[in-house]
Amino acid sequence: MIKNQWVKRSLQALLILLLLGLSISSILSYYLQGSALKTSVNIHPATLTNPHFSNTTSINGQQVNMLRVMSLNLAHGRKNSSHQILLDKQQIQKNLTDISTVLKRVQPDIVALQEADDSSFWSGRFNHVQFLAQKSGYGYIQGIHVDNLDLQYGTGILSLYPITAPLAVTFSPSPPSTPKGFSLATIQWQLNATQSIMVDVVSLHLDFLNPWVRQRQVKVLINTLKDRHKPIIIMGDFNCDWLQSNSALRTVVDNLKLKVYQPESKKLATFRLTQKRLDWIAISEVFSFHSYKILPDVISDHVSTVAELTYNHH
Repeated sequence: MIKNQWVKRSLQALLILLLLGLSISSILSYYLQGSALKTSVNIHPATLTNPHFSNTTSINGQQVNMLRVMSLNLAHGRKNSSHQILLDKQQIQKNLTDISTVLKRVQPDIVALQEADDSSFWSGRFNHVQFLAQKSGYGYIQGIHVDNLDLQYGTGILSLYPITAPLAVTFSPSPPSTPKGFSLATIQWQLNATQSIMVDVVSLHLDFLNPWVRQRQVKVLINTLKDRHKPIIIMGDFNCDWLQSNSALRTVVDNLKLKVYQPESKKLATFRLTQKRLDWIAISEVFSFHSYKILPDVISDHVSTVAELTYNHH
C-alpha cells in the first residue's frame, strides 16, 4: 500500500513538473517567435494503387457525392487507462491497433486526430499518426504543437485523397495548459474520373481550461481560413459545447459561415468523464450532413465522431 502511494505521488509530481516545464517553454517561444507559431508539418501522401473516388448516395432519386469524415482525440494512445506513462510500448501499439480496426470498419475518407504523439517518452517513443496511417492505408500530415522535455505531440490528418498545402499552427501559450493548435490541409476530393474539388480540412485542439483563451485561439483559426475561398471542414476537440456562454464553437461557426449537426442535442456527448459534447464537425454551407453519429467503441477517453457529408456539384 505504501509503495503504491509513493508511486502515485511520484507520478503526480512528475506530471506537475512536466506541465510547468512545458508552460515555461511555450512562454519563451511566444516572446522569441510571436503569438501564433507556424510549426513544422510532416506530409506523407497515401500510396494507393488506384485513385480514390467519391462514394455516392441516392437522395430523392438523384445520385450525390458523399464524403465520410471522422474525428478522434487519441489520448496519446492510452485508451481508457488513467495515463499513458503507465503503459509500455506494446500496450500502446495494441491500443492504436484497436483504433486501426475501427478505421477499417468505418472506412472514413478523412480522419482528424488530436493528442497525436510523435516520439514521446511517455507513450512508447514512436509516431502514433504514422503507425495508424500505415496500419490503415492512409496518407497523413502531422503538426507538432508540443516539442519540449522529450515530448512531441499535436494534431494530424489522415486522408485517402491527395493532400496539398499542409500547414500547422501552434497557438500562443496558455499556462497552465500545454500548447494547443491545429493542422490544416487542402484535400483534393475526387468526385469522379474527371471532376474534383479542393477542400480545406482542419484538425483542431483548443484549450480545456479557459473560454477566453479559446476565443483568442479561434481568432487565429478564423484569420487563417477566412480568405482562402475554399469549402471548409473543421473537426476536433473544441473543449466546449454549443450552449455554454462565450462558446468558441459558435464563434467559429458564425465567423466562417459554417454549420454543425444538431448543436443543442443532448444525445451526442463525446467525453466520457463529463458526458459533454466537446468534439465537433463544422462544415461549409455547400455540404450537408447525410448522417452523423458517435461510435460505441472504447478506444480513447473521447468517442469517435463520424459524419457522412454530401455535396451537390451540379
